[in-house]
Amino acid sequence: MNLLLIAVLAVLIIKLRSGYKRGMVKEVIMLVSLMILCITVALITNAMKSYRQGQIFNAVLMALMLTILGAVQFALKPIFFSAKLVVKLPIVSWADKMLGISCRNSGDDTASVDAGFLCHDYGHGWNQ
Repeated sequence: MNLLLIAVLAVLIIKLRSGYKRGMVKEVIMLVSLMILCITVALITNAMKSYRQGQIFNAVLMALMLTILGAVQFALKPIFFSAKLVVKLPIVSWADKMLGISCRNSGDDTASVDAGFLCHDYGHGWNQ
């Protein structure tokens, strides 16, 4: 057997085990939390840039959007809690673990690419 094939199979087995251990619900919750975090960072950065440039209206608008985002995250907490609670049922737990294998196996790279697109500067000058 090829050494590279053995390494790929080892990584695949580790990812499958990790997905089985976490489950799909935790993976989805982590992805939504990551997206909220990236949007929060973008809003704070844009508000700081607007404030430095003397555009007070834009800074207040970003603060308002940040408040709305906080309310959305607060509203999602009961949904996440109930999803975690339902997953503890025996049949649902098994299905969650099986779906977690596929989610963990294919979703890691997608989640990191999504985070990179959300947090990227795109030439807006947020870091100046």
